[in-house]
Amino acid sequence: MKRSMSLLAGAVLATTVLAACGDDDSSGSGSTGDYCAKIATYVAKSEELDSVFTGTPDPAKIEDAFTTMQAMVSDLKSDAPAEIKADVTTMSSAIDSVVEIFSQYDWDLIALASAPEFATLQQELQGADMTASSDRLQAFSQDTCGIESETSTT
Repeated sequence: MKRSMSLLAGAVLATTVLAACGDDDSSGSGSTGDYCAKIATYVAKSEELDSVFTGTPDPAKIEDAFTTMQAMVSDLKSDAPAEIKADVTTMSSAIDSVVEIFSQYDWDLIALASAPEFATLQQELQGADMTASSDRLQAFSQDTCGIESETSTT
């Protein structure tokens, strides 16, 4: 069970960090500098997610972490440059799915890990479309914003 929760946490963290990392081109509604600043803020905030999964996870902290990430990714999506807008939208949709499924199980990782939606969630987060979007967003973040990700998509 602990391994299942770790896999879920890792998959979700990879998704959220990579969503944050991807970005920028001045052809969008925001400037490159503004968007890169948002990504830097998001990456710093997403690191707090790690602490949620130490010890016995507190459902209230899990809810707060994921709904905060959801709002931040939605904000990134609203200003995403045209070049990566579809990828940010893909990540935003994935985080929306994570929040929806978690809320169905009252933010209880143990209950979620044994739920049928758990396998579906993992497949979504590890699917080809998600991996491709993550890779493009990570590359864009590194190349344009100079933000390195410690998370791998594999």
